[in-house]
Formats: sequence, C-alpha cells, structure tokens
Amino acid sequence: MKSYRVYLLLMIVFFTTAHSQVLNDRYRKFINQHVNANMRVNQCDSVINGKGISETGTNHCKETNTFIRSTLNPIKAVCGKGGVPYGGSAVRWNFKSRAVHAIHEGRVSLCIAFDKIMTEPGWDKETIAQSASLKQKLEDFEFTFLLGVFQFIFGLTEPLFQVLQSKTVDIKKCQDRIMSTLSALKATRTDEAFSRIYDETGTAVGEPVPRRKRRRRGWDDLEQGFNQHQEGDQETLVSFRRLYFQIVDGVVLHMTHRFADMEHLNFFRILEHTSFASFCKPAAFPSSELAQLINTYPFFDQLKLRNELHTLYNNRLFHKPPGQLIELLIEDDLQGTLSELVRGCT
Repeated sequence: MKSYRVYLLLMIVFFTTAHSQVLNDRYRKFINQHVNANMRVNQCDSVINGKGISETGTNHCKETNTFIRSTLNPIKAVCGKGGVPYGGSAVRWNFKSRAVHAIHEGRVSLCIAFDKIMTEPGWDKETIAQSASLKQKLEDFEFTFLLGVFQFIFGLTEPLFQVLQSKTVDIKKCQDRIMSTLSALKATRTDEAFSRIYDETGTAVGEPVPRRKRRRRGWDDLEQGFNQHQEGDQETLVSFRRLYFQIVDGVVLHMTHRFADMEHLNFFRILEHTSFASFCKPAAFPSSELAQLINTYPFFDQLKLRNELHTLYNNRLFHKPPGQLIELLIEDDLQGTLSELVRGCT
C-alpha cells in the first residue's frame, strides 16, 4: 500500500508542474473524466480559476475544487493527511498496472518536475520536502528495478485482465488466455530477461550500491588480494537475480492456484450469447455443459431447463448477455414461464 501511494503521488505531481494553459486543459479533462462528465465548460473554468461555482454545482466537483485551488500544496490537497486520495474515480486511479506503466514511462519527466518544485519559488516547505523524498525514491536502484519488473509482468497480464473483466462467459476462451499468460510468465524466468531489466535500471539510475559486508575482513584477506568492491557487486547482482526469480515464481504460483478450478466452470458456456445461434442446432447443443451444471447444482430441473434453453437458442430476441437477458425476461413477465432459465441467469 505504501509503494502504491508513492505511485499516486508521483502521478499527481506530474500534473501540477506543467505550463498554466496546459494545466487548465488537463484540469478540465480531469473534471470531465473523473468527477462529472456532464459539467458545463463554464463550471469547469470557474473551478479552474478558483472562483468557485454556484450552489447547485457545488456537489458536482467538491473534490476537484480542493484539488485545483490548493495550488501551494497539491500533494497534500489531493491525498490528505492519511496519504489516501480523496476520490474522483475509483476506476482510473486504482489500476496498479496503469500507475506502474505511467511512472515507468514518465520517470525522467517526473524527476525534472521534482527539480523544478525544489528550485523554483512559490512552493511551501512540506511540498519541497515531499518532492525531494519522491525524487530520491525514483533514483533508487531497487525501486526502479522493481518498477521495471512489474511493468514487464503487467504488460503480460493486462490482456488477461481485459478478457476476465469482459462480459463473455466463454470459459474455454478464458482458460486458453490464462494458460497462454502463464506460459508467457514462465518464459520470463531466464537470466536473459533478468539481465535486460537489471542493465536498463543501471543505465537509468546508475549501478546499485553494494551492501556492507557483515563479516569484517582481516589482513589475510588483504594480503591475498581480496577485492571487496568486486565481491560486493557480485553479491548485489545475485541478490537482485534471486529477487527477480522469486517475484516471477510467486506470480505464477498465485495465478495457478487462483484459476485451478476454472475447468469446472465450463457450464457457463450455456449462457454464452455469441454461441446461441449455433446452439439451436441439435448437434451443437451444449449437452456436456448442461450435464456439468446439473452435477454441480442438482436442484435444477434438467428436463425443464433443457426445454427452456431450446427456446432461448431458437429465439433471436433472447440472444443477449445474461444481465440484459434477465432484464428482458423480467420486463416481459416471463419469470414463471422460464423459471429455470431465470434461476440460471441469477
């Protein structure tokens, strides 16, 4: 959670250090996207200029007004004392993968922004101190290395996330995407993949500082030509290599356990609306999926449900996703006629 807040703070400061006209455009976009898409342009301009808005519009952009008017300390204005954003959007700011991608791609620009905050007049001491701390974090080898690792991993898992969040109930498609994602993740468990991220991090922020040796070296070590610096570099490399492999192994293990039961959910395919047109043919009827459903939930009336599914597949009016289908059945007062189907959709 602590590192995630750092990502959010970095994104926030990035928006507060641009040219004033660019800021106005971005703030207007921020209001429209994150608070209220129906707000009129003049209301947005009133908020941006710090003039406030009418009583009827106050509730539309309470958080945004705080965000924009507290220009002397934008970090504190947005995150408050607890370091948690006030609100605005529970979707656009809470995708960790997007935060990681944004910080990874904009790291250099963020460092420049922090430098300007620390050197230009008009910023309070707390904001300057926070900027210095965040800039130090961005220039830390371990932080930047982990940023690169998770940016790489999220690049592989983001397509899977989009499939799992879609309206499809095609479990076979989900299973195939899960297996391909796991294969791609396992393929990254190589020295070549680690070395690429490690070298890119070194190029960006410099070589890591070797950790101090716990055991003191004696004269015998020095007489034998012991090179503490070389050993420290090698030990640091091994340490980061171990960390990289542990992260990849952990992600693969968690994904494997999380989706271990997906194969038992194939019965969802009977409600895959894109396949209804083919299911109406006797040879293509999903009999095995229906049998799996009855096996898992024996309270269904199998014969009645089969007949209702035939009705569903043969009527194009019903070829809709489960959510829209249940709304249509309720609207047409068909809960009693297609009772098993309604039970299956809910």
